[in-house]
Amino acid sequence: AAAVSVCNSNSLAWPCRKAILLLMSPALRDLRSWPSGRQWLGCGLATAVLLAIAWLILPDFVDLSHRPSALQMVKIGAVAFLFPALIEELVFRGLLNPKQTPLSIGLSTALFVLWHPIAGYFLIPEAFPFVSDFRFLCFAALFGLTFCLMRRITGSLWAPILCHWIVTLTWKALGGARFLTD
Repeated sequence: AAAVSVCNSNSLAWPCRKAILLLMSPALRDLRSWPSGRQWLGCGLATAVLLAIAWLILPDFVDLSHRPSALQMVKIGAVAFLFPALIEELVFRGLLNPKQTPLSIGLSTALFVLWHPIAGYFLIPEAFPFVSDFRFLCFAALFGLTFCLMRRITGSLWAPILCHWIVTLTWKALGGARFLTD
């Protein structure tokens, strides 16, 4: 009976919670900070550049003949804030990039790029041809690197979270990602 009490889930709960909090502490700290006005301006400019690059290299980024309605955009906005913006940024810019070193930035960016075709294949099969396209993967790498740098410069996860959300909303508002709105 004593051996069972040592190995039950209650005895392991505290070390597991402590390990999770330790891993998440840099991300949690960076959720409590907010960029300055000047930093927001820089993040906004970087996001505008990302959108311009996407417009140029991704032919399916815009399809003005298939734009969602205002009601669809409200729904898309609510969902897109949680996933991909909040969840992906917490994972790829938070959990996988705690120290924000060149190595962790490179690793989290590489995993972010790999995540998209995997997620497309298993979660949204109709998105797979788009998210596995070489041009999209190059954009995802630029996107991931830019958002890692936003966190490093601002000390906040809110900059990449909100800018990721803006890119996603812009893409969907301009009729891109039909596979997500049909």
